[in-house]
Amino acid sequence: MAGAWARLVWHSVGVAVLVAAAQLGVGQALGIVGWDASFVGSDSGWRALLTWIGFCYAVAVLAGTAVGRRAIRRRTRGEGFAARVIAVIAAVVGAALAVGIAWLPARGARPPVSVHPELVVAMTAAAGIVVGAVLSLVALSAPPVAGAVRATTTWIWLVAIGSAVAGVLTHKPYDAPRLAVLDAPSLVPSSWWSGPNLMIGVAAVLGLAVAAVARFGGARRIGIGLSGLAGPAIVAAAYLIAGAGGGGDQVGPFRASLIAVAAGACASIAVAVPGQPSHSSGRDRAERTATAVDAGPPAEFDEPDPTEVAVPAPGPFDNTVMGQPVRGFDNDYANWLGGLGEPGRHSAAGQR
Repeated sequence: MAGAWARLVWHSVGVAVLVAAAQLGVGQALGIVGWDASFVGSDSGWRALLTWIGFCYAVAVLAGTAVGRRAIRRRTRGEGFAARVIAVIAAVVGAALAVGIAWLPARGARPPVSVHPELVVAMTAAAGIVVGAVLSLVALSAPPVAGAVRATTTWIWLVAIGSAVAGVLTHKPYDAPRLAVLDAPSLVPSSWWSGPNLMIGVAAVLGLAVAAVARFGGARRIGIGLSGLAGPAIVAAAYLIAGAGGGGDQVGPFRASLIAVAAGACASIAVAVPGQPSHSSGRDRAERTATAVDAGPPAEFDEPDPTEVAVPAPGPFDNTVMGQPVRGFDNDYANWLGGLGEPGRHSAAGQR
């Protein structure tokens, strides 16, 4: 048992560190997360960077918790609340150890305001870790929430990497892609649907899809209803941590992230509320099977009514008197002799 707990802690810590480092490394390599001097006079660029920092560390905690819990779940099937809490705590520790990956390059950054950039980045990462811990506890209790978080994280990084690659291929300077925004003007012209409003539509579609899959699999309604809320909540929390500023390019995504939370929640609740799920879970099917077994065989195989008298088939020796076989033609006499000892028979005979 001690070995299982050790694996739980080790996997949670290790995965959280690796996921945080991988996200920051890929983001810095593609210009998504930049630490250069472009922030001077650009409040939006600085806040966009902080948004990515909060998001990356929240995802690191979520990933560490999920993998750590799975490490112990394979060997001890009955992991309880204690294992979930320890997995979350270990993932928080791992993400906290990885704060130095963002703190070191932040020392060379020049933000548009007079602050210590390394301190601001560390505080932003800490806030993202808290968000990841809260969502991890919810995701461990409701599997649809975990699925929604994975789907949201996947599409956000795909859009960010695609936007960065499109900027690199143009061989021209480009702004760092904003979180959950398709910033690829060289390929997709900016419009009302390709800008920040895109995250609203994606949140509704993913909320509907994840909730439908969860309901088809027989998940609980509360988990289905929360699934559309969880994914957009990571993005909205990151924007809330960084703030919208006094104006600029961050105001639109900031507002859209809040609307996306409502859109995703409405989509998943619309799937969770009406009627009963068309496909029940395996546990429900097992309960119905057990009930059917306890109920006994079908009606056509029921035991005969004990009040009914079975008439024996005639045979050469179908009765006995004092242990001796009596032939069929003596049945009437044998029945009369056997009934002499029954109460009420003598009185009836005397009356006759």
